Parts: sequence; structure tokens; C-alpha cells
Amino acid sequence: AFIKLPDQTAATLKAHCSFLNLLREAELSKSSAPEGTEQRDFIFGVVSQWGTDEPDPSKGLDMGLISFQMNEGNVNEIAARDGYDRLGFAPLPNQEFVPPLPNQKVFPPESYGGTSGGGLWRRYTEPTADGKGGFVQSRLLGVPYWEKEVNGSLTIICHGPNSIYRQLPHQIRRRWKDD
Repeated sequence: AFIKLPDQTAATLKAHCSFLNLLREAELSKSSAPEGTEQRDFIFGVVSQWGTDEPDPSKGLDMGLISFQMNEGNVNEIAARDGYDRLGFAPLPNQEFVPPLPNQKVFPPESYGGTSGGGLWRRYTEPTADGKGGFVQSRLLGVPYWEKEVNGSLTIICHGPNSIYRQLPHQIRRRWKDD
């Protein structure tokens, strides 16, 4: 779902929150990878099984806890559907979760439910002496919306670049043309 924001509200969000410039990201999606970089793909999102809906008064919390995940994985194109491109994301096993889970046990979720609406990002790094790689650029590659089991492993299905940078803006403009 999308809503039109008044210019002042959009400016406030941009100044104080994460605010993705879709036009800039669309241009980046058409360009080649920065020279001399390596790429790694990650999904960021909330995993519903790790959160709590209710506050925990014993810990002085007045809201529930939300834990997010950052998984590195492999991306491959899968069949388009109704003119929308799609990507499959297979998380790599034995990931570190950021921040670590409250019980300090590291395990992949049984379901990536809740991850929909997060982002599939491609990160470009340049080699460094310590082997960690220096950040160069990141690009929004897709938006997760479904999971399914493929060959015994969960795969997260994402809308791809054509869907988010061409189809989506077209549909939004079409629906809002009278406003």
C-alpha cells in the first residue's frame, strides 16, 4: 500500500529517518558494478518469530521487542509472473545475526515470515588488507514477499529491479492520476 505524503512530511522523514530515493536507486540499478569491487547479497528484515507483541513490564519496556535479521545469500532469477520480474534468495547457512538473538543462540529462523517488505540489497566492497572489505556502495535489488521450500531449503521470493523501478512507479502513477 502507498500513500501520498505532503511535501513537509516527506522532508521531515528524509531528515530524520531512512528515506530511499527511488529515482536514484533506479539509475543505480541500470549501471555497472563499481570497478574493482566484489558483490555480496543480503536480505534485511524483521523475523516475526523473534519478536514479542506484548511489552515486558519486568524489564521496564513499554513496547514489544522487534528483532531483525541480516542474511547473506545467493540470488538467482526465477520465472517472471504477470510481467513482474522475480528473484530467489537462498540464505547461506550458519549466519551471524545482527544484533545477536536475546538468548545468544544463533540459528536460522524456521520461517522468514515478517521479512516481506524488507529489502534485498547488493553490497559492493573493495579489497582491504584486513580481508573485511571496504564499503563502496549498496543498491536495493529487490523486495521480499514470499518464502517457499526448494530442494529442502527455504528460498525467499522477491520482486526484482524491473518490478520495483519500472512496474511499481507506473502502477502508482496510474492509480493516482486523478489526484
